[in-house]
Formats: sequence, C-alpha cells, structure tokens
Amino acid sequence: DYSEMKRDLDGVLRAVASHLGMGELSGEEAAEILPKLSVEYMKANIDKFEPKSVKWVDKGDGFSFVRKGNEGDGKREFSEDDLKVFAEGFKKFPPPAACMNLLGGA
Repeated sequence: DYSEMKRDLDGVLRAVASHLGMGELSGEEAAEILPKLSVEYMKANIDKFEPKSVKWVDKGDGFSFVRKGNEGDGKREFSEDDLKVFAEGFKKFPPPAACMNLLGGA
C-alpha cells in the first residue's frame, strides 16, 4: 500500500520487479529507477503520468493527476460517496488476481 511505499520504496520497487518476472534488480538499476518514482519527478514530468486513455482537460481549478504524495490524502480528498463508488467499481471490475496479491488481498 501507499504507506509501505513511503516507508520502503526501494523494497517495494524490488518486490514489484520480482513479481513481474524481472528478477533481482542491481543496485545500479534501482538507483536509476528510484528518483523517477518520486512525486517531485512526476510533477516535473506530468505529461508522462496523466491519463492517455482519455483527453485530459485542464479546467483551471488547480487539479493535478499527480497530487501531493501525502499519506492519507485520499481519505481527505474523496467524499464518502466517492469512496462508495470506488468500492462498487472494484466489485464490478475487480483487479486481476496478481494485482490483488500485490495489494495484500485488498
């Protein structure tokens, strides 16, 4: 989960690489990838992280697809109704089992 990524991004990166069958990352490979996983990098390169499946429209309200990177912000940003919609979406379109394993069965 996000709190684990905040605590141990290197460990999560290595676990995801292993899960994807990439084997064990070298220290050099991890050192090259880790900076690109920071919120600062994502904000500086927002064009690489905004959705491509839909046309992104800037409504002038300051919203950014890459938010602040603060743990727990989702609970503050989304209403109870929003969270219910997400939960229903996961029931209707559950992630593949492999993703669920990465999410700890969430």
